[in-house]
Amino acid sequence: MICLSAEHREPAPRVGDSVRFRTGHNENLLGVLNTSTARALGLALPPMDTATPATGRKHRFTDSGSTNIDRRTCRRVVPMEVLSLGMSRTGTASIKAALEILGYNDCYHGSSICANAQDVEMWMEAYAAKFEGRGTFGRAEWDKLLGHCVAVTDAPCNVFAAELIDAYPEAKIILVERDIESWDKSFGILIDGTFRLSRIAGFLDPFWAGRVVGSMRRWMADGFGARTPEEARKNARSRYRAHYAQVRSLAPKDRLLEYELGSGWEPLCKFLGKEVPNVPFPRTNEAVELREELERLRSACVVRAMRNVAGGLLVCVGLALASYYW
Repeated sequence: MICLSAEHREPAPRVGDSVRFRTGHNENLLGVLNTSTARALGLALPPMDTATPATGRKHRFTDSGSTNIDRRTCRRVVPMEVLSLGMSRTGTASIKAALEILGYNDCYHGSSICANAQDVEMWMEAYAAKFEGRGTFGRAEWDKLLGHCVAVTDAPCNVFAAELIDAYPEAKIILVERDIESWDKSFGILIDGTFRLSRIAGFLDPFWAGRVVGSMRRWMADGFGARTPEEARKNARSRYRAHYAQVRSLAPKDRLLEYELGSGWEPLCKFLGKEVPNVPFPRTNEAVELREELERLRSACVVRAMRNVAGGLLVCVGLALASYYW
């Protein structure tokens, strides 16, 4: 299969389809079991993705509308034009939205993994090549994994800043830095959320929750040398400083924009050669939205796990009844 664009994606099989009953009555029963159980546990059910005027879509950390594309079968179909390599929690969601307003679709972001969890397979190969010396991951592999994207921002892309700069020497580079005190505080929220994600949910739903949770934990392990929240907090500032020093040392000055959040459209559009759009620069309340997104992600993981368990129970009941009456 050749991936042409987001509109040419194959529909994703929902995890657990192989054990679901196909009649409307039993499908509704399964849905009632999941919904009622989730509400009884006090979980916020993950909403469907909704369009936004700014970008035409809103990427959320849920499995709603997720696809099931094997990127290994893909190739590059659009040029890679922009590498936004600032650390996570430096306005990456705003930068993604701004780039998409300017016509840079798709822009890969951490939430893109939730939209196509099978991406994790190749990200794990990239981590293994970089941090363990197992295999190679070069331009050919990046073109498969990111071949549908003209821009990238956020993790896990920023972990591979050096590799992406080397793979795409023609791309322009944006570096957004934040005051380290405010960044550290915001990043602490992300640390707590990442390590709270349930391993059990990942075990019960390996195809989506397992991949998403595994990807985030691998990011912490390799990006921050952290297997625990305490290690992540201890290493955060030194890794932050080292990251920016590395990008500045590798990025050619004529291809680098050090963008300050709050500067608006002008410096970004001038750097990219784009006209200033007649809409406000996208801004998000990152601390509030991060907590909401992490809760949605946690809920999505648990709900999908319950869906699989409920589906398995229904199959067992069905088989028991069939054997009794047969």
